[in-house]
Amino acid sequence: MASVSPILRAFDELKRRRVFGAAAAYVVLAALLIELSAAIFEALLLPAWAARLVTVLLILGFPVVVVLAWFFDISSAGLTRTDDDTAVAPEPETPDLRSALQRAHAVPVPAEPLQRRRATEPEEGSVVEPDDARVRAATLGHVRHELRTPINGIIGYAEMLLEDVDDEAIASDLRRIRGAGRQLLGHVDRVLRPDGLQGTTPEEMEAFGEKVRLDLRTPITTVIGYAELIIETCREDGREQLVPDLERVLTSARRLLEMSEDIVGIATLGSEAAATRALAESSAMTREVLSKIRPGETGLPDGEGRLLVIDDNETNRDLVSRQLARNGYSVATAEGGEEGLRRLEREDYELILLDVIMPGMDGLETLRRLQADERWASIPVIMLSSLDEVDSAVRCIEMGALDYISKPVEPVLLEARIRAAMEVRELRRRERTYRKRIAADGAVIDRLMAGAVPGPLRQRVAEGAVDIVEAYPDVAAVRCVVAPELRAGDPDRVRALSTLLAEFEELTDDASDICLWRPDGCVVVLGPADGRDGTRRAADLALAARSALGAGRAAYGLHAGAAVGGMLGRDRPRLEVWGETVERADALARQAASGEILVSPAAEADLRDSHSLESRGVRDVEGTQMRVHALVGGRTEDDPVPAPGAGPSAGASVAS
Repeated sequence: MASVSPILRAFDELKRRRVFGAAAAYVVLAALLIELSAAIFEALLLPAWAARLVTVLLILGFPVVVVLAWFFDISSAGLTRTDDDTAVAPEPETPDLRSALQRAHAVPVPAEPLQRRRATEPEEGSVVEPDDARVRAATLGHVRHELRTPINGIIGYAEMLLEDVDDEAIASDLRRIRGAGRQLLGHVDRVLRPDGLQGTTPEEMEAFGEKVRLDLRTPITTVIGYAELIIETCREDGREQLVPDLERVLTSARRLLEMSEDIVGIATLGSEAAATRALAESSAMTREVLSKIRPGETGLPDGEGRLLVIDDNETNRDLVSRQLARNGYSVATAEGGEEGLRRLEREDYELILLDVIMPGMDGLETLRRLQADERWASIPVIMLSSLDEVDSAVRCIEMGALDYISKPVEPVLLEARIRAAMEVRELRRRERTYRKRIAADGAVIDRLMAGAVPGPLRQRVAEGAVDIVEAYPDVAAVRCVVAPELRAGDPDRVRALSTLLAEFEELTDDASDICLWRPDGCVVVLGPADGRDGTRRAADLALAARSALGAGRAAYGLHAGAAVGGMLGRDRPRLEVWGETVERADALARQAASGEILVSPAAEADLRDSHSLESRGVRDVEGTQMRVHALVGGRTEDDPVPAPGAGPSAGASVAS
C-alpha cells in the first residue's frame, strides 16, 4: 500500500473535520467585530487601548476555535464529537430512489471469491520416504502426547477433588497424588525425547532402561496406593460423591502401570519384542503422515504486503524482519510501542508482529491502544513472547490479538501464521465490503417496496407470501387521465406520465395508500387516515394534483365504496386493485373535461359538508344513470352548509 504524504493526510483530515469552514467563519466574524468595536468605543469615548484589547482577544481566540472545530461539530443536532458516529447526519428513512441506486452501484464488490492458499498435494509416485531418525523422533513425540492424557487426568481430577474436600487428611493425600502426577509428567517429557536417551552399548541401554522403569513405577504406585486409601476412607465416612473421580484417578494410574514396560521399550529403543503393537502402529501412522510432508516445504507462495515488527530487542527485530523480507514482504520495525504507534500514524500496514515484554509501553498496552482506535482495530496482530504459558496467550487473544507465538520463533511456522492472518484480514475487508453493499441494496429494496407495496402488505411480501388478496370495504378511488395531446409523442408521453405519477406519490401521505401506474395516467386508492375519511382525502388529493399539474393537463374521476386488492403472481408478483370503486372512478375520469374532477353520488354524499361542488346533471356512467358533480374546491368557513337532502344532490343515483 503506497504511503500518503503527511501534508496531504493532514489536509484531508482538516477537511473531514470541517475545520476550514469554522476558521473562515471566525475570521469574517472577527474582522467585523474589530471594525465595529473601534467605532463603538470611539462613540462611547472609551480609551483606544480597549479596542486594541478586543483585537488581541479575537486573534488569540483563533487557535481556540480551530482546536474546538477539530474535536466538535456544531449543527442543528447540537454539539457533537467529530469522531462520534452520532455526528454524522442520519440518512432519511425513505431516501430518493435515484440516490439509493447510485449508492448501491458505488459500493465495489470483489469479482472473485478468495482462494485459500493450500499446500500442494504430492503427485503420485513422488512421495519421499522419510528417514528412520525423523520417524523415530516423530513417533516419540506422538507417544509422549498419548501418555500425557492419563497423567493429565490424574493431575486434573486431583485438583478438582482438592476444591471439594474439607478434610485435611484427605486433602493431604490428594496433594501427594497431584505431586506424583506432576513427577510422572516430568519423567515422560524428559525420557521420551531423542536427546533424552543415554547409552550406546546394550549393557548401558539396559541399565538406563532399569532406571527409567524405577522412576516411573515409584510415582505410579504412589498414586494407586493413596487413591485406594482415600476411596476406602470416603466410603466409610459417607463421602460417596468423591468416589467416581477417585476411581478415574485409579484407572488412569493402573493404565500407566500396564504401559510402563512399553514406555521403557520406547525410551531405550529396545528389541522388536519390546516395541509393542501400539508402538508399531504409532510408528506406521507417523511414517505415513511424514511421507506427505516434505521437510522445509510450506506450500505457500512468496509473501506480499507491508508488515510492522515491534520489538525492543534489536537482534530479534533484525532477524525477524530479514527473514520476512526474504519471503517477499515489505517490513518496517519499531523498538517500542510508542514508536510503533507513531509509525502507524504515518503509514499503513497490513499486519503487526508485537512483542509482549517491552520497557515503557509493553505489548499488552500497545495492543489495547490498537484495538481502541478504529483506524487500526482491523489490522491483525500476532503476539511474540518468551512467556510460554497459557494465561498469557489467553489474555492476548481476549484483548483482540489474532495469534500468539512463543519465542524462539520458528521461521516456517511464523510464515504460515502470517499467511493465515493475512487471509483473515482479507476476509474481514471483504466482509465489510459485502455489508456495505447489502446495506446499499437494502436501501434500494426498501425504497422499491415502499413505492410498490402498501404498508399493511409490505411485511407479508418481505416474508415471501404470494397470492395475497384483501378487501377494502371503505375506500375512495381517484382516477387521473392525462390530456390526449400529452399522450401523443413517446418521449413527452413517458415524461408526462412519470411526472404525473411522481406528483401523486408526493401528495399521498399515508403508507397504506395505493398508487398504481396506468398507460394513460394513474389511479390512487385511499382509506381513512389522520382523522379524515378516504373520500375527503381523495378530494383533497385531486385538488392538489390539479393545482400542481395545471388545469388543462388531466381529467379526474372520484368514487367511494369498496374495492379489492393484493399481490398477484409468484415469481413476478404485482400489486393490483380492482372492483366497482375503481371502475366507476375510471369511467368518470373519461367523461370529465380537462382540469375537471367529476364526483359520483356516493362520494358527493361524503363531501357535501366539506367541499364545494357543482352539479353536472344526470349522466350515463357504464350503464348506470346518475347525477354527477364537479369538485370545485374546499369549502371555506363563510360558505353556507346545505341542508341534508336539499340542493342538487337530491336523487343522486338512479339504477339502470
